Amino acid sequence: ANYESLVSYNQEEKYLLDSLNSDNFKYHQNVYSAYLTYRFAIKKYSFRIGSRIEQTGVKGDFIKSSTRVRQDYTTFMPSLFVSRKFASIHTLSFSYNKRLTRPYIWDLNPFVNNTDSLNLYFGNPNLDAELYHAFELAYTVFKGKTNINVRLRESFSNTQITRYSFLDENTGI
Repeated sequence: ANYESLVSYNQEEKYLLDSLNSDNFKYHQNVYSAYLTYRFAIKKYSFRIGSRIEQTGVKGDFIKSSTRVRQDYTTFMPSLFVSRKFASIHTLSFSYNKRLTRPYIWDLNPFVNNTDSLNLYFGNPNLDAELYHAFELAYTVFKGKTNINVRLRESFSNTQITRYSFLDENTGI
C-alpha cells in the first residue's frame, strides 16, 4: 500500500510529493488451517462435533515510520451441533461455535491519513484478532412444502475490533 500526498500551492505549479505525508506499507499474511468434523446419532439425537485450527502469520513494514507488525498466533475453534426430532415434523436444535475475525490492513496501518485535516485516522499495528462465541437454539417444523423456523441467537466477544473516535478540544481535530 503506497500512501502519497501531492501538494500544489497555486494553479500554475505542478503537484509535488509531500514526503512528510507519504509512506509505503509492505504487508504479507499467511493463514493455514485444518478442519475436522465427526457426525453420529444416538436414538433420536443427532450430533455434529467439529473443530478448526488456524495458524496466522502477519508481517507488515511501514518504511518511513520504521513500524513493524509481527503477529504469529494459533487459534482453536470448536463447534457443536445437537438436534432432536419430535414426531416426524418437529426438530429442536442447539449449536455453538467459536469464530475469528482478523484485523484488516487498514486496522493495522499506523499511517496518519490527514486527507481531511479535521478528521485524522490511523490504525493500530498491535491490534489482535477478534474472537467471538455464538450460540443458537432453534425450533423447526416441516409440514409438506412448508418450513417454519424459530431461532434464538446470542454471541459475545471479549476482543472486539472497533473504531474509536475522540475530539482534541485544543486543536479541533
